[in-house]
Amino acid sequence: MAFSGGGDLSELTDWVISNGGHSKVKVEDNAKVGRHLVFTEDVLDQTVIVSVPADLVFSLRNAPRELKTILDSIPEYVLDRSEASDLLLYLLYERFREDTRWKPFLTTQPDGFSSPVLDDRCDSFLQGTPLLPVCQSLRYDMTKTFEKLLKHLLERWPAEFPKDQFNAETLKWAQAICESRSFKVLVEDAEETVLVPLVDMANHDPSGCLFRDLYDPERGFQLRITGKSFRKGDELNLRYGELPNWELLLHYGFAVENNPHDRLDILLDSSDEDDDMQAAVKRALLLELGRAHGISLEHSVPRIDPKSSEGFPRGLLASMRLLSANESELEPITISNLAEKTSHVISERCEQEVFSTLKMILQATMASLGTSWENDLKDRDQHDGDVPERYALIYRLELRKIIQSLLDWIMIHDPRSSDSG
Repeated sequence: MAFSGGGDLSELTDWVISNGGHSKVKVEDNAKVGRHLVFTEDVLDQTVIVSVPADLVFSLRNAPRELKTILDSIPEYVLDRSEASDLLLYLLYERFREDTRWKPFLTTQPDGFSSPVLDDRCDSFLQGTPLLPVCQSLRYDMTKTFEKLLKHLLERWPAEFPKDQFNAETLKWAQAICESRSFKVLVEDAEETVLVPLVDMANHDPSGCLFRDLYDPERGFQLRITGKSFRKGDELNLRYGELPNWELLLHYGFAVENNPHDRLDILLDSSDEDDDMQAAVKRALLLELGRAHGISLEHSVPRIDPKSSEGFPRGLLASMRLLSANESELEPITISNLAEKTSHVISERCEQEVFSTLKMILQATMASLGTSWENDLKDRDQHDGDVPERYALIYRLELRKIIQSLLDWIMIHDPRSSDSG
C-alpha cells in the first residue's frame, strides 16, 4: 500500500461501525491537542463508549497464516522474537500490502512520533538527566536489531517487505505505534498486547478517566468508563496509569506539567568505609530483610510542599537512618525492632548525617543538569512548536521542581537549621 498518514478520520469511525462496532465518540483534530476523542452525545456512568468487533482488534490472533511463516524464518541471531516484535512486523506487513483490510486504521496513524528513543533531537535537552543514558542505550540496541532485520527481510521476503518502502524509518514508525498506542489486555489470565482502532486516539491526562477494557477474543473490545458521566462535546481523556514524566516521555513521547505522579528516583550507597566486617554484614542483612518495611537502596520521591510536616517518604528516611548509623548506634538494632528503631530519630548525629547526605545527593543531581532554570524556561518557550524538544524540556523542568522542593524542605526541617522544629 502506498502509505501516507493523515487519512480520513471520519472514515475510521465509519469503518468500525460498518463492521459491527459502535461509538459514542468521534475523532477531532486541532493544533493545540492534536487528534483526540470527543463525545457525540451525553453519556452516563458505566456506559459502553466504544465497541470494536473482534476482527477489527489488531492482534496476533488476527494475523494471516503467511505472517507466521515469515516470522518463523527469522533466525535468533537476527531477532530475539517476542510478542511485541511479532506485532511490530505484523503492522509493517499490513502496511505494505496493497489489499490490506486495515487501510482505514493504518492511514489515520501519525506519520511521525516524538519518542526520545527514536529521535536524538532531544538528547541535548536530556543532558544530565537519568533518562538520557536509558534512551541512548535503547536506541543503540534498536538500531543494531533493525539493521539485521532489514537485511534479512529484504533478502528473504522482498515482495512482502519491498525495498522502496521498508527501511529504518518505517521500522521506527511501527515501533512507536506498538509502544505508545497499544493496550495490555487479559485473556484467560494471560496478558496480550493489542492495538484498538479508534480507542487509541484517546489522549492521556493524569486526572483522566479510569477505564475498563473488556476484551474477549470472540466478542472484541469494549471501552467502559467508571465513576463519571459526560456531556456531548466533552473530550474523552484516559489515564494510561499513574506514570511519572520519565515513563510518559520514554514510552509515549510526551511529558505533563504539574504531573501529580511525577517522581525523582534516588539510589543510595550502602558502602561505609568505617564499618568492620561484622557491622558491614549486619547492615547488609538488615537492608535485605527490611524490604517489608520499605527499607531499600532504591526510592522514588514525589514533589513535596516544603512547609509540610510530611516530607520525604518514611521508607527513604528509615533506609538512610540505617545507612547513617555508626557501629554503636547499629548495635541495638535487630530484625525484630528494625521498623520501630528507624521510624524516628536514632541520634542527633545520625539525623544530621541523614539530612547532610540527602542534601548532597540532591545538589549533585541538580548540578548534573548543567543549565539553569531560566535557560530551560527560555529553551522551552523557543521550542514551543517543536514537539520532541518541548516535551523533553517539560520533563527537565518538572524534574527541577521536584529537586528544588526537596531541597527547600531540607532547608526548613534540617535539625541544624534555626527554622526547623
